[in-house]
This record gives sequence, structure tokens and C-alpha cells, in this order.
Amino acid sequence: MRSQALLLVNKSIVVFLIGFALAAIFMEIEGQLNPEPHSHLWKGNSYNIYNATGLYADASNVVFAVDENGFISPIVQPLPDEMTILFLGDSTTESIYVGEQERFVAQTGESPILSTYNGARSGGNVYDMYYNFLRYTGLGHDFDIVAISTPFNDYRALLVYDQMGVRLSYDDYPQTVQRYRSFGKEQPTNPLLQLEITQRLVDLLRNGLSDFLSRQVAHPPSRLAEIQVANNSYMDDKFLVPDLESCTRYDEVLDAYRQTTYEGLELFKQTAEQYGFSLVVYSFVDGYGAPAESFFVDLRTYFPCGDNQVVPHEVGHQIFDQLNDIYVQTATDLNIPVIDVRANLNTLFNGEDGGAYTYDGIHPTRAGSDLIAQVIRTELETFVQSLVSQ
Repeated sequence: MRSQALLLVNKSIVVFLIGFALAAIFMEIEGQLNPEPHSHLWKGNSYNIYNATGLYADASNVVFAVDENGFISPIVQPLPDEMTILFLGDSTTESIYVGEQERFVAQTGESPILSTYNGARSGGNVYDMYYNFLRYTGLGHDFDIVAISTPFNDYRALLVYDQMGVRLSYDDYPQTVQRYRSFGKEQPTNPLLQLEITQRLVDLLRNGLSDFLSRQVAHPPSRLAEIQVANNSYMDDKFLVPDLESCTRYDEVLDAYRQTTYEGLELFKQTAEQYGFSLVVYSFVDGYGAPAESFFVDLRTYFPCGDNQVVPHEVGHQIFDQLNDIYVQTATDLNIPVIDVRANLNTLFNGEDGGAYTYDGIHPTRAGSDLIAQVIRTELETFVQSLVSQ
């Protein structure tokens, strides 16, 4: 009788621990679905398969995996003579619908003297990337070079903040900055998760759940329909105007963008001096000037110019030109080395076959990633050699 009671107790304990382990996993999943405001960090040990079929000519299922520190896979451990480079940016750098090995950050890391880490996140502006940097260094990572590109999302965030009556600046994020300064040094305490047996169960069940989900979503639905639905609803509260002259506040928006760009890059320059890494800025190339027939499916939306006004594609391309000029010139004025991807690829991305290089005028396809990687890898190798020779 006593042995049966002990058996029941032991079973209850196991069920209890498994239940809490599952709860921990689901709390992690909930954290991925509802991240903290302004965090722009992927939850560690996350794994997804996306069906990109239909977005561009050779698109298919792609794996999007993130390691325990929040870096986008793949990550190659650096050799002693390789320079470690952290890439920070938005969804163009993240490249969620391009295969793991084909994302331009991963391809850049194929250089014999470079080892790359992808710390970008969709929607991230320059300050979000600052928090990402603080988190990674707080977790004990050191980088020789930090390469950043956020011109498009700085502009977009500026417009969103403007609607809220708030200026996009470092001063808008004091609490968030403080939270991330301590994130990697003092992990949140959860007594349950401190138990070794619970951690083992969490890891075991997480891996099993990941394997199960990967089998279940081996053929997930294409994201094409989801993107098309989002594009169709994009104009619900927008007003189409024919040109920049018709954008009532565009000059004011552009002035605010100049200020935001300067303050953001200056913050990163000061951070580079504080932490002892070399800072590099790389520019952004769009395909808004490419002919519609060159796209596999033209997923471009009208481009915003402030006050819920939007302009046609060719005018959007003019805005990108102006944003890039400001971004590159600001970095140059601050004596930050620039890899001008746009200057190298603008003609190609907006030429007769330009639609082959982005699927929506913004996000690179596999072919676009190849070209971007070639430019960045070549420029970074030259930059690294200049550092070594100093």
C-alpha cells in the first residue's frame, strides 16, 4: 500500500514538473507572439519554416531559426584570425524569406577573414538596434565590427511617431534602454526555471515540440496570400497623391529624418568608442523604380510621405534616393566608413530585370541577396585589411 502511494506521489511530481515545463515553453511561445514593446529581439531557440513560394521565381520553403542568444542562424564560430561582425538592421537584413545559407549576412561570412552574426529584426530602427547591441554585449559577446543599416525603418518609425505627436529620438526610450542595459547581466529570476531537472525537461520538451512542429509544417501555406491581404488593406486610411510637391509635410518630414539620422548614428559612433569596436554603415537599395512586369508578382505598395499620404512607385524611388543621400552623407560627416550598396546596385535593381532582385521593392530575393553579399563582402574585406595594416 505504501509503495503504491509512493508511486502515485512520484507520478504526480513528474506530471507536475512536465506541466510546468510545458507552461514555460508556452510562455516562451507567447513571448515570441507578443514581444515586449520596442524589443525587436527574437526569442532564443525559436524555429520556423516559412513557405515563400510565389514571392519570387525560385522561392520555396525556408528555415528561420534563432539560437539561444537571439542571433539569426546560421552562425559560424570564428577562427582565431577572423574578424567578428555584428549586422544590425531591419527586415531587409533579417531576410526572413531567403534560405539560411543564402541570406546576404550569411554569405558575407563565407569570406576567409570574416565571421558574421545577424542581429537584425523586422521593424527595427536605429534605437532598436542600439538595444539589440546592448543585449548581445550584456550576454558576453564582443565584436570587432558592427555594421548597421536602418534608413528605411528610421523613416517609417519617424512617420509613425509623428502621428503620435512624439519625435523619434533617444530620449523617447530611456526606460527601454535601462531595461536592456541589465538584460544580459541579470536574467529574470523564476524559481521554477532555476531547478536543473526543470531545465532538462524544458530543453527535452522544447526540442521534441520543435521537431514535431517542423514535421507538421513541412508544407505550410504560402505567405503570398497573407502579404497580398496586408497590401490590400494598406490603403484603408491612406490618400494617394501624384508627386512629392503634393505631399503637404514632406519637407518637414525630411528635415526630421536628417536630425534622426544624425542623432542615431552619432549615438552608435559614441558607443563604438566606448566598447572598442569599429563601426560601419551600409546603405539600402530598393527596387521601386523597376518595371512591374519584371516582378514574379508585384507586391510593392504605394510609398508614404507623411500625414497618411502616399505616392506612386516611381516617386517612392525618388524618396529612397533622398533618404540614402542623407544617410550616407551623415555617416560621412561623422567619419563613419560607408559601404554604399545603393550606389553599386541601384541601376541593376531598378533596371529592366529589377524585379528579380526584390519581391516587393524592398526585401531582397535570393538573387538580390547574392548581389548585396558580393558588394558588402568585398568592401568589408578591404576595410578589415586596412584595420590589420594599421
